[in-house]
Amino acid sequence: MNTETIRQLIHIENLYFTYRYIAADSANAYKDGGCFPVYPDPEYVLKNINLDITEGSFTVILGHNGSGKSTLAKLMNMILSPTEGKIYINNLDTSAEDNVTEVRRIVGMVFQNPDNQLVAAIVEEDVAFGPENLGVEPPEIRKRVDEALETVGMSEYKLHAPHKLSGGQKQRIAIAGVIALSPKIIILDESTAMLDPAGRKEVLNTVKRLNTEKNMTVILITHYMNEAVMADRVIVLNKGEIYLDGTPKYIFSQFDKIKKAGLDVPQVTELMYMLNEEQKSNDKLKKYAFPTDILHTKEAADIIESQV
Repeated sequence: MNTETIRQLIHIENLYFTYRYIAADSANAYKDGGCFPVYPDPEYVLKNINLDITEGSFTVILGHNGSGKSTLAKLMNMILSPTEGKIYINNLDTSAEDNVTEVRRIVGMVFQNPDNQLVAAIVEEDVAFGPENLGVEPPEIRKRVDEALETVGMSEYKLHAPHKLSGGQKQRIAIAGVIALSPKIIILDESTAMLDPAGRKEVLNTVKRLNTEKNMTVILITHYMNEAVMADRVIVLNKGEIYLDGTPKYIFSQFDKIKKAGLDVPQVTELMYMLNEEQKSNDKLKKYAFPTDILHTKEAADIIESQV
C-alpha cells in the first residue's frame, strides 16, 4: 500500500439493505397494487454498516454464505441501492441516479464467472469493449488495451479467442477489461472461486501487482482464508453486520470468534492454536509458547525450530 497520500475513496454510513419491500401497514399485501409482496419485517441482508476504505488499500471481505458480502459489493457499484443510509464513492452519493455512470467509472467489478464478462471473439476486442462504450477516442483505447494486457501479463494472447483460454487466463482478461476503464477501485466478487489453484495464483498475483505497483484500491471478496493473508485489512461480515475488522494477523488470532462465525483460519494458524491447546493437557509442551497470529508456514517453522 502506498502511504504517501492517503485519502478516503469509499465512505459508508448507517447502511441497511433488504431485498424485500417494506410495508408500513402489514395489511398491505402488495406494493402499489402490483404483484410484488411487501412485508412488515424487511429481513435486512445488511444492517448498521459503517465503513471507510482508503485509496491504495487492499481490503478482503470474508463471511459465510448469506452474510451479505456480494450484496455490499453491488451496493458500492450502484447495481443495488441502499434501503437506508448512505454510500459515497469518491464523494459521490450512490443514492443519486445521476451519479451511476461516474461511480461505475471509478469502481470496476470482476465477478465469479469470467465467461459472464467476456463479450467479444478476440481478446483485445473484449478489453476494448468498455472504453468504446464510454466514448473513448480510438488512439486512447489502443493505448489502454495494450497497457491493460501488459499489466495482467496477457499481451501475447491479444489476438486469441477468449473461450480457448484457461479459467485463470479468462479471469485475467476480465480484469484487463476493468483496468482499461481506468477505475480507481477494483472489486473482485469471489473471482477465484471457480478456478483451480494455478488459476487462483495467477489472478491473485495480478491483483497484488495492481495494488502495489499501480496503487489501485482493491476489495477482494473471497471464502479462501489464505487469500485474506495478503491484504492490508480484513473485514468479516456475520449475519449482515461487521463482526471483525483489522489486520490479517489480528483477525486470524481471534480463532474462537472466527469459528463461531462459521469460518476457518489459515491451516498454519490453526496448527499454532492446536499446539497451544495441547499444552493444557501435555506437560511436555507446557514450556513452549506458540503465537496465535502466525499466517505463513515459514514463520511457523522458524518459531517451532527456535523453541524445540
